[in-house]
Amino acid sequence: MMITDLTAYLDPELRPTFAALDDLVDGALDPERGRAFRAERSARLAALPPNPRVESTDRAIASHVAGDPPVTVRLHRPHEATTALPVVVWLHGGGFCGGSIDADRSLCERLCDDARIAVLAVEYRLSPENVFPAALNDAYSALLWLTQSADELGIDPTRLAVAGQSAGGALTASVALMARDRGELELRFQMPLYGAFDDHPESGSASEIMDPRSWNRNLAATAWRAYLGPHADSPPRYAVALREDDLSGLPDAYMMVGQFDMHRDENIAYATRLLNAGVSVEFHVYPKTFHGFEVLIPGAAISAAAIAEWQGALGRALTTG
Repeated sequence: MMITDLTAYLDPELRPTFAALDDLVDGALDPERGRAFRAERSARLAALPPNPRVESTDRAIASHVAGDPPVTVRLHRPHEATTALPVVVWLHGGGFCGGSIDADRSLCERLCDDARIAVLAVEYRLSPENVFPAALNDAYSALLWLTQSADELGIDPTRLAVAGQSAGGALTASVALMARDRGELELRFQMPLYGAFDDHPESGSASEIMDPRSWNRNLAATAWRAYLGPHADSPPRYAVALREDDLSGLPDAYMMVGQFDMHRDENIAYATRLLNAGVSVEFHVYPKTFHGFEVLIPGAAISAAAIAEWQGALGRALTTG
């Protein structure tokens, strides 16, 4: 079954807003128009009032790769925190070619405030201008910098996690694999939310969800090509999580996806492979929801429930044990 209009399938609270959405712009095929589309959406998100209980600081940190440019990061901390805090590195979504720490500011502030943890948002390099492994190197550089600067930053490097949505979920899975293999730091938890794990999505949900207002297989295909660049025909190690042979030894995970998200089946496949490799996984499928529903419509009851679930899972993982 192919669904070109998701509206009638969605939770009643999500329908009016979804029905009024514009078609998504393919930023990989049309970078100029894509940037304008993303800038407008990011501006609306960035215009949300700041959380007065959170202090935020921008830093330019050195890359762990010689010759790479500095990486801009934003550290969110609860005001007046007096003890070393658990910390999560946050990797925004946007199909590898969009998104920003400004667009995710309100979300990161809420996570910081509700879970009482530090949140480090990473302004990783975007495609098509920067192909793999640019974004992954930026994400790993942020993790490494946190562990090396723990005392200065007032964070606890033994309570370290990585998380992200969509393309950020893909990077979350990849950076967890890189951290396991390099052995320079230890992640306690990973939280890839509705991640892009398959560069050739042909699963049932990828073929089913074709509404142009929601992320779909056509957009995903061009996004992957832009991200992988010259590596598209033979992705290198860490580029595509589902191509990884060995998933053992990875940190515990929380994963979630919407019922009508094109990434649904590849998320189920990745969670199953993690479980089969001995990794503890909590996994949720939210009924009658679409890709990124809780970000676009945070006021809906099912969105609030989803956010509370993943914030709670992250908070428990980092503040207990």
